Amino acid sequence: HPLFHTAFNPVGLVGILLSNCLFEGQTLWKNVQRLTASHALIWKPGTTPQQIQQHKLLDERLFKFDDSLSFSEQLDILDQALDKSLNLQVPAGKQYGLLLSGGLDSRMLAGFLHRQGIKPTTLSLGKRSDIEIECALSVVRKLGLTNRIVAIAEDKYPAYANSLVKWEHLANGFNWVMNWGLEPHLSHFTPKVINGYLMDLVLGGKIPYALESDNLCFENFFRGMNSWGLSPKLLEKLLRKEIFGELVAKTVAQMRTVYESYSELEFRKAWYFEIYHRQRFHVGSAGWQLCFGSWPIIPILDRQLLAITAALPVETITKRKAQIELVCTRFPQLAQLPLDRNSFNVEPLLPSKSRQQFARLFNLQSRWRKRQQRLGYERRYYYRIYDINNLGWQGIRQQAEPYRERIEHLFHPEVLNKLLPAPNLPVQSSKDAIVGVSGIKALLGLMLWSKDNF
Repeated sequence: HPLFHTAFNPVGLVGILLSNCLFEGQTLWKNVQRLTASHALIWKPGTTPQQIQQHKLLDERLFKFDDSLSFSEQLDILDQALDKSLNLQVPAGKQYGLLLSGGLDSRMLAGFLHRQGIKPTTLSLGKRSDIEIECALSVVRKLGLTNRIVAIAEDKYPAYANSLVKWEHLANGFNWVMNWGLEPHLSHFTPKVINGYLMDLVLGGKIPYALESDNLCFENFFRGMNSWGLSPKLLEKLLRKEIFGELVAKTVAQMRTVYESYSELEFRKAWYFEIYHRQRFHVGSAGWQLCFGSWPIIPILDRQLLAITAALPVETITKRKAQIELVCTRFPQLAQLPLDRNSFNVEPLLPSKSRQQFARLFNLQSRWRKRQQRLGYERRYYYRIYDINNLGWQGIRQQAEPYRERIEHLFHPEVLNKLLPAPNLPVQSSKDAIVGVSGIKALLGLMLWSKDNF
């Protein structure tokens, strides 16, 4: 728009580099902010735009649990709420798809849908040899479903990276590049696709940022959250003081203030912060990316279901206690199947007697797969697609390299070059191959973003 003047926002970049998503709505552009969750923008000619809260996204006051309710009775309420959510969003008599991974969230949804008599066409991402696909196909066979396997071509990663920086401006980090390649597959799939996004956190109480979940506090929470970005100490070395000043320390302090404001309970502080930030942006963006091919149905976003999960006692949902028990008691036939945990451990939630008898054999299988990985044959889906040194990410690095000079006015080049060397050199990181390089990928995304914006 001719009245919009672009200007870089250092505050937005610091938030992204610390957490791998937007913090407090601050974007890479000055005077451009994302709305607060559950707010609408109201504007009339001659007036200043205002954010108006429409509802409270997670309001435990909408639902109160009787303190005398047993864990089993709480499960019954949760069961009914999930059933109702699916009845509303997935009425019978229509054609649906289901994104089916090898993990717990989509498996639980498959169980509920099967109980309601709905047989979706399933779509699983990966290669036939992936552990993820093996676990997903066991569910397909058990429930008599049809399945498609889709592997996103690595040579298309650079094109998908262009789409991400053009439409997302790093608001959701720079990890989900490959999801921009789902559109051609979903456009020939089903009109609507059900998925389990956000389920593990909202329902399962799984806080991936909390490294020490039994001793939760802001310091522990921040350390886990920040593992998806670059540490404050590293950012102080990387960022030019004349541009960023004390923004790193100020942003961390603001994160603490926001964290402490959510609740008196430590777990709820972490839970709310995670939902309003990483789940909204980094994870939630995956649902938006789907809509260009097939309209996403995200059952956990039902208002009543959200209110119930917000009101559940912490000990009921933390560490996926309620979610695991739901699957084991409502769908024991699914709980007996191998379960993908993004690791070499695929032990079922409820191992059958035959599984227990062959436990030694399955242990040998796991050890063999670890050996295969050390030899360069990665069968863990997410570790393979997120490997910054694979051919797809290598292509993105080559594509972004010509624009390195455009961002050097923001950074000390010697620190930037050590973190993200030229594409002919591998990226070195002693951290987790998925989480630990996310901050470096954000720098890579910024290089690509600078092509049209600096």
